[in-house]
Amino acid sequence: MSSTGADDLFGQQWGGGPTGFGATSSPSSGSPSGGFDDPPSSPPAFTVVHPPLAWLYAALGAGAVALALVIALRDVIPVVFAGWVLGGPVAFALTAVFQSVDTSRRTQLGYSTGRKAIVTSLYIAALTVGFAAVAVAAVILALWAGRNF
Repeated sequence: MSSTGADDLFGQQWGGGPTGFGATSSPSSGSPSGGFDDPPSSPPAFTVVHPPLAWLYAALGAGAVALALVIALRDVIPVVFAGWVLGGPVAFALTAVFQSVDTSRRTQLGYSTGRKAIVTSLYIAALTVGFAAVAVAAVILALWAGRNF
């Protein structure tokens, strides 16, 4: 047992010593009032935060490119499979990133929901075009597999 407090098993001091709970400390600002008389700092600037539409545009673009590739080059099976990947996992991953970033932005003070109709329309369009690309590619791949195997 030390004279200023209790020692634990590892020799750390807990109690009334200079490093323990009972230690006296001076205010961090150095003023006798503990910093309460200091002039207030200016508040952070208010910023308006919008939904991350770039992710939706990217998802919609990926789905549209995939659908165009699948329809235009339906006889080239590697391109059809690439269109399936682009319209499916890639487009849906981009919408998932949008959803994640948008959810985190909604927690901020200045989130603007003024574009709600545009966001909803783009979200539905991106998912619909991606689903159409996957469906068309899946039908083409199934027909190809049925003919060749």
